[in-house]
Amino acid sequence: YPCTQPNCPKSYAHRRSMEGHVRRDHSGRLPERISCPEASCNSSFVSRPCLQKHLLLVHKGFVCKLPGCRLQFADKNALENHIQTHTPLKCAHVGCEHSYVNSDSFKKHIRKVH
Repeated sequence: YPCTQPNCPKSYAHRRSMEGHVRRDHSGRLPERISCPEASCNSSFVSRPCLQKHLLLVHKGFVCKLPGCRLQFADKNALENHIQTHTPLKCAHVGCEHSYVNSDSFKKHIRKVH
């Protein structure tokens, strides 16, 4: 999908990407930027993925500190979701040995099986 604006050489694989480009780059106004949450950093970004990449590369992100794991995440929610994988939810029903790292999957199991 080529850009619809005159003299713009850009093209995109998806129509939505091209439309986003037109809104961002040809609207005549500056895009709203997302500031880095680190107090000592003055960087800002045009998208959340760019901010997340910056947090990982520059500020080392949020690191899992559980034994044997040093995975890094760009935001606190992703780290908290990951930490759940270290403590699986075990089904308490007699004779059932299923366990889940995701609470939604665990609840679905309880509803459907028990």
